[in-house]
Amino acid sequence: WHTLGVDLIGRLSEEKQVMAQFTQAIFQSASSWPVIGDYDVVVCGAGPGGSGAAVAAARLGARTLVVEKQGAPGGVATFGNCPHLMGLGDGARQISGGVADELVRRLDRLGQARFRQPPPGASDALIGDLPLLGSVIASIHGLQLAALQLLREAGVERLFYATLLGAVVQDKRISAIAVDRLEGPGL
Repeated sequence: WHTLGVDLIGRLSEEKQVMAQFTQAIFQSASSWPVIGDYDVVVCGAGPGGSGAAVAAARLGARTLVVEKQGAPGGVATFGNCPHLMGLGDGARQISGGVADELVRRLDRLGQARFRQPPPGASDALIGDLPLLGSVIASIHGLQLAALQLLREAGVERLFYATLLGAVVQDKRISAIAVDRLEGPGL
């Protein structure tokens, strides 16, 4: 028991030192934090909307970074186990296009997406070239893969396992964001 007690006290002491270093780094003035990079566009959150925004910005020529707290894109659709892609159509016509349409078509080619209900006149829930009139359900891992492919192909830099801490505002404009990442805090 004595050896166990000494070992536990030693571990607690080590954890206390690590926590003190972390606290010291986090509560330093942001001006002393390392600058991670200089970007035209930073998108916080790599869910379907954030991934689409980042891909579109990069395709327009903006140096783009997407910051995501998880280790892959997908947001609630993947990490919340809710891979339903909605708002693609109003039942009578497709109302979304662009990156959203491209993501669904890619998922379909990978065999990772289906309509939740077959559209009128269709014999099954396969997507193919049909207009996206209703909700689509995708596999979680397929959605992560397809979104990651789109981000990479567009040249979006990715910062995974990073939490947004706040923003540095100068003259009513965001000049930097503060993030906590595996390597410690940065701007």
